Amino acid sequence: MKTYILILFVILFTSCGKTDKINHYLNEKVTESELVNNGFYKYSYTYNYLNDENEKDSLNGKVYKYVLYSNVKPQRQKDGKLYPVPLFKYNHLEKVQLEERIRFVTDELDNRVISYLFINDILDFKSIYVYSVNKHKKDIADFTTGKGILDYYKKQKVAFKQKLGGIKYGKIEFPYRFRINNYETGIYILKFNDTISYQMVTTYETVKENEETIYDFRPINPDVMEGWYNGNTYELSK
Repeated sequence: MKTYILILFVILFTSCGKTDKINHYLNEKVTESELVNNGFYKYSYTYNYLNDENEKDSLNGKVYKYVLYSNVKPQRQKDGKLYPVPLFKYNHLEKVQLEERIRFVTDELDNRVISYLFINDILDFKSIYVYSVNKHKKDIADFTTGKGILDYYKKQKVAFKQKLGGIKYGKIEFPYRFRINNYETGIYILKFNDTISYQMVTTYETVKENEETIYDFRPINPDVMEGWYNGNTYELSK
């Protein structure tokens, strides 16, 4: 047991000490080893699709291996296992715990949650969720306005094409839609009271220039992100 704890400590310490040098806004495909080498934590979850035995379904019995790479560190939960810090669970926190959670998001994450999801060893999509923009953090793009998005990509040497944008629905501004490095991307500006945040979602399906992909115009459903960071689904993996 002591040996296991020591090995786990070394893994976590080494990961925390690595500097993230990836520009996640360029949509370049990254490998799992690159993410680990840039300080990302690896979490996994396996789902076995079992349909009603009386129904015929081509997916029946198929196993899906979900691997989440995240800049969110692990935290031990009540079952003794390590999961990402449950960012979206606030109701049960006491004042001191809530203050610690806010400090973690602000200071350790720089108000930015970066998630890459691999399904059966294939990069499926990426989410960058920015709670608020710090003007002093040059590596964190300010995508809180349409102009800010366009100005950023004018300076980048990547294939870039705007598709749609600027549709408002309540307090949510639906995506500024782009093809960046030939991958479909939506950037969602989220406005709540005086806070402006954004989420960038990229689907890693390569398409030809004149082709379209089936694109979901919603930001990542909060329930999905809560599933990633609920503290009991995606377990720390080697």
